[in-house]
Amino acid sequence: MNYFVIDARLTEKQAGALIAVSRQRSSEFHQHNNGIDYTHLDILLMEDDHTVNEIVEMFAVKPTAASLMRVPGAARIVPHVDGKNYPRKTAVVFPLREVGKKFAPTSFYKDANDSHSYSDSPDVNCYAFSTEVLHGVENTEHDRFSLQLWYDIPIKTLSGMKLI
Repeated sequence: MNYFVIDARLTEKQAGALIAVSRQRSSEFHQHNNGIDYTHLDILLMEDDHTVNEIVEMFAVKPTAASLMRVPGAARIVPHVDGKNYPRKTAVVFPLREVGKKFAPTSFYKDANDSHSYSDSPDVNCYAFSTEVLHGVENTEHDRFSLQLWYDIPIKTLSGMKLI
């Protein structure tokens, strides 16, 4: 199992507040690199944020961390498996869609040349994916924003738990 859909949705107010934080705190994002190159993934850890705390309270299982993630427009996050430096085996993702802008899906790979994306249906507002499998993003021309809750629990275990 690489991912599963979660029946959860942000309110317009929550999504708007998180997009606003992404824009206002743009200079605070950490530009992630793999030790050599910039990976086109920017991370802002969200500690003690009112909106994030509201969202975390929706879940029966508390995350180890929460972050806003940004992928610049037209950027590609190459297929990778998350390193041991991050306390997460599973990420719960809330796409932050701006009006008229499509959210690029997470792609999963059997190898570097074969991918399968989760469904980017308008009904998919929240999903969990395994960071322990080969994954990446082929972004659209727009910046891609998401809220991610980090879980140091394998996806198979998390999928069997009552989350909401």
